[in-house]
Amino acid sequence: MHRSKCRTSAHPILFFALAMAGVVNAAGGCGGRASSLGSVDLPDGSAPSEPPTSNPETRVTTPIDSVDLLLVVDNSQSMGDKQRVLAQAIPELVKQLVNPRCADATTGVVPQAAPRATVDAHGAASCPAGMAPEFPPVSDLHVGVISTSLGTPGQDACALGTPRINDAAHLLNRKAIAAAKPTGFVAWLPPWDQNVGRPEPLVPRQSDLNALSSSIGELIGGVGESGCGFEAQLESAYRFLVQPDPYDKVVSLNNPGVEYQGIDETLLKQRAAFLRPNSLVGIVLLTDENDSTYDPRAFNSSASVVAIDQRLWKPTDTCSHDPNSKDCTSSYFTSGGDAAPRLSESEDAFNLRFFQMKRRFGFDVQFPLSRYVRGFSQPQVPGRADERPFGTEYNASEDGCTNPLFAAALPNSATDELCHLPIGTRSQNSVLFTVLGGVPWQLLTSDSKGAGELKEQLSTEDWTRMIGKDPIRYDMTGADPHMLESIAPRAPLPGVSESDTKDPFHGREHETNNQDLQYACTFALPPTLQRECPSATGYCDCNAGSKAPLCSGTRQVRGKAYPTLRELSVVRDLGAQGIAGSLCPRTLEGDPSSQDYGYNPVFRVMVSRWIPALRTLRTR
Repeated sequence: MHRSKCRTSAHPILFFALAMAGVVNAAGGCGGRASSLGSVDLPDGSAPSEPPTSNPETRVTTPIDSVDLLLVVDNSQSMGDKQRVLAQAIPELVKQLVNPRCADATTGVVPQAAPRATVDAHGAASCPAGMAPEFPPVSDLHVGVISTSLGTPGQDACALGTPRINDAAHLLNRKAIAAAKPTGFVAWLPPWDQNVGRPEPLVPRQSDLNALSSSIGELIGGVGESGCGFEAQLESAYRFLVQPDPYDKVVSLNNPGVEYQGIDETLLKQRAAFLRPNSLVGIVLLTDENDSTYDPRAFNSSASVVAIDQRLWKPTDTCSHDPNSKDCTSSYFTSGGDAAPRLSESEDAFNLRFFQMKRRFGFDVQFPLSRYVRGFSQPQVPGRADERPFGTEYNASEDGCTNPLFAAALPNSATDELCHLPIGTRSQNSVLFTVLGGVPWQLLTSDSKGAGELKEQLSTEDWTRMIGKDPIRYDMTGADPHMLESIAPRAPLPGVSESDTKDPFHGREHETNNQDLQYACTFALPPTLQRECPSATGYCDCNAGSKAPLCSGTRQVRGKAYPTLRELSVVRDLGAQGIAGSLCPRTLEGDPSSQDYGYNPVFRVMVSRWIPALRTLRTR
């Protein structure tokens, strides 16, 4: 199994008690590679009406004086190669921010092969005659890294304090580099004129670009790939940046249920040090699979049973053809409770628990995507007491607290005011969310064959090709077949007997043995990222006997990603705030600074989208 470290079992009496209480309506597993999109948590398994969130209204850009960049890095197994590609792209991203390109001084258009501005020792930028910098050089930059491991709240499968299993969305400095001590992020703050009078960061200021890039690479390299298999990609970002009152721990009760206890003061202190009220905030999420975590208070606060490794009950017949129907539920409720027929291991592989849960099991315990769209775009969000009153649905419209992303000042301690914070001046379009996820890069380019540049804006047709008509309700009409979540081979894609490179997007379909999903995309690994897989111990895509289109014998020569439908849906619903990129790079050959190498194309689009906000940078 891909992520066996999170495997657990519950005491049979506890499991029976939960079942008889009507709360064991959820499926889950630390190895869930993909997840369904809805958040269906009604006791009878019916689906509440929740249309996709419309694009939020764009507010006027307000001046910014700094940039805060949060990297959310998936640390589940098989992510090591992608983490290294991300680290390789960091120098180019930093260069784009600190040494902007030169544009025509009259039109503002950047010509092809435009030079970069020259920045002197005082921070003044200059360009050749008739040209001007696209935007002022960024003189104040924070970069922090968190993982996607939030453990298994309410269960001890991925317990808090277990190394790399529950990182609690804290800023990570696993290699203990001096540049990120004591708070966990690195700071670019050279002795330029515009930095005179700025407050000192709580970490050493850096003024050398190469040293800064190296420090960020060390932070990424320390994340590792041994995290909890319940990948909380969206929730980790929300917890660090948005949750007004982040819990210290989730405690199981005997009634049954769970209870949030305490306040995570480490997170509060890190957030207050990292996030400035007038910054441009960039969130970059790197992941190779679908968001796979649960709301601990779904199912009358007993959703933590998803961490229990037991076969689940069969769904009603309606689920196979109409999972959104009120008649789609678990046979537990229709056929004798705990004695109801259960799925076989081939029907309910523990590694696939989050794959289309409502259709396969009759219930779903994930957070609604509106939680994250609202969290990254709106000035008010619910505090944890108002998110889900006991026994009710998640309340996505509650306006109880100031969103820390849009607050003028942030608390440092549990004794400070956490909810009613003064609203700051950060505008909605100064928060930008980028996903490097499971989608072929060819679907993001300017022509149908993937030969053009990455698009800076995606059309409705582009989004339909990526995530279908309404992925929240499993309507994938119009989607490219590579983006369909499936255990079985997908027609008309090349089958399991074809060449490993038959399909330019993903190679070919592979034999999953009901234990895996088909890939969205694959990519060739250079020799420095290839690895010889162990034959008996440890997880590797190319262990002995593997027939995946990633292998040369037991040597892994290609990387892969699964469709990341939930993360991409949030990007879509954020409108101009969202940027979609592929985890599968076009090329990893040649110069790492070239425009097509690795994740450079995505970062180029990202900086281009940031330009209106960057042009408002205050100079001193």
